[in-house]
Amino acid sequence: MIKLMKIIGITLLLNFVILLVGMPNSNASDYNSILKGEYVFTGNFSCAWGPFGGDAFNPDLSRDANGYESSGNSHGVLTFNGDGTGSVIYTTLAIRHLYYKEGQYPVRGGSALGTLFYNVNEDKTFTVDIEITSTPLMGPYAGTTITRSGIEWDGWIVQGNQILSIYDTQPNIEITTLETGETQENICGTNITAMRKKVIE
Repeated sequence: MIKLMKIIGITLLLNFVILLVGMPNSNASDYNSILKGEYVFTGNFSCAWGPFGGDAFNPDLSRDANGYESSGNSHGVLTFNGDGTGSVIYTTLAIRHLYYKEGQYPVRGGSALGTLFYNVNEDKTFTVDIEITSTPLMGPYAGTTITRSGIEWDGWIVQGNQILSIYDTQPNIEITTLETGETQENICGTNITAMRKKVIE
């Protein structure tokens, strides 16, 4: 009887050790591994822009200078490496909202690529910080190189990691920089849906 109890005790201890070894660590890097693969996406955005060379918004987000608004859509591929890093490549088409005179450019569009850093939470929400380099294909800056920084997204991982619901509802100020070094502030609202295209091994 005593021998049987020892065997049962050892078995229970081994099962407990195996259970502990198999439990995931609750730090952020382990959660980041949940988000891994290539995701094709479509999205729309609406932005408020200030002038080049100065601040565009007061602390209460009222205008500090003249500006304009634009909206548009984009599509491309988001890549998450499973370690908190990734990349994005996409094309976009935007329409500026103001009265246009002859020779002005109401339609803007181009291609872009960038690097991203992300962090996944235990509840499968996540945040993304992005820096982008773009090349306008139409408009007054066609063929030049433009960078954008300060882009921050939030999101949800749903449907067994197959779909991402991404949004930007925080009024964070982004910075657009031309090849000449001129800078422009803007705030954008973004809504993106992404579907996993490929799993990265």
